[in-house]
Amino acid sequence: MNDKTRKITLIVLISLSLLGSILFFTLFSIVTSSDMYKETLKESVQLAIEESEKNPEQQQLYSIYTQGKSADELVDQSLKGMGVIKKFVILQMVLHIIMIVTTIKGPNKNRMALKYLSILNLILSFGILSIAILVISCIKSKDVPCEKPVPPELEPVNTFKLPVYIIGFLAVWLLVYNGLLSKIFPQLETFADAKPVLFEVVFYLILAAFVFILFRKEFIRDFKAFIHNFGTYHNFIAKGFFWIMLLNFGTGIVLTLIVKTTSENQAALMELPLWFMIIIATILGPMVEEGIYRGILGKFIKNKVAFVIISSLLFAAMHVVTITSLPESPMQYLFLIQYGVMGIVLSLNYVRTKNIFSSYMIHMLMNAVATTMMSALILL
Repeated sequence: MNDKTRKITLIVLISLSLLGSILFFTLFSIVTSSDMYKETLKESVQLAIEESEKNPEQQQLYSIYTQGKSADELVDQSLKGMGVIKKFVILQMVLHIIMIVTTIKGPNKNRMALKYLSILNLILSFGILSIAILVISCIKSKDVPCEKPVPPELEPVNTFKLPVYIIGFLAVWLLVYNGLLSKIFPQLETFADAKPVLFEVVFYLILAAFVFILFRKEFIRDFKAFIHNFGTYHNFIAKGFFWIMLLNFGTGIVLTLIVKTTSENQAALMELPLWFMIIIATILGPMVEEGIYRGILGKFIKNKVAFVIISSLLFAAMHVVTITSLPESPMQYLFLIQYGVMGIVLSLNYVRTKNIFSSYMIHMLMNAVATTMMSALILL
């Protein structure tokens, strides 16, 4: 990639991130400044006061928590907290503008500055996201009563017999993810080497079609439930996204420092064209993987604990090691931890919501952030 293309691509990526910050700031400002939000906040505070008055011990805890402030004072304090979040977002937008100006002047001369700015931007994004989740989501505690979000009950659908799902999963797992199909038909490996992009397109389209055929009725049912109950599902998505970002990136950074390299899965993605890597990682990949490891696998593993463990282990193994292709270094097996914690968060989300689109949204958002970071690293 020449310098001009690199510069343009960097500017586009940063501009998209800036647009996201502007949209977040606009929506957050509209919601928090509305009379309905203020009334809802006041009702929540008043409800907490009334509930605390019913229990002397809870009232004492609530008094310590609120420091004797009235309901109106607590509402004003909460609104000031909203203002702090908006200031952080403004700071993030200024940071984006600085990054764009730095890129225009020349990414080759300012690579180190861009790297430090990217890290600062990521930290700031985590801060804003964490505060927003703590403010918007309902945190269960002894002194602040709240209503726990409950996903809707989904109607059972008539599907294939259980052996079909078991055979289908084993076929995909052994033949595709473990590479046995390419060993049986060496022409596939030759085709993949000669035309990698075309091969990946055909590969993921076939997998997506296979998953949809097996899980089609559940897909349609889950999508309708997801659209009509998004207000409920977004609580699970927000919390799942927060934990998957925290755990996945935390373990990923530590393991990269220890192993001194990336996982095989990340290395393979970085070899693809940038535009295609984004499509695979953010749209097709999560759709196929959630359908297989959460949807189809959940069909014949009914025990919740066993499902979370098995689903997470197989999900991690698929990203790190296969029967036909082992990691170059034994240390790369440590990446099983990174993908394992990711699988745990996604599996727990699916267990709680029973909706494949809930875990798909978390997976897609996480991959979108990871792909953006990988793209920036490639360009820098």
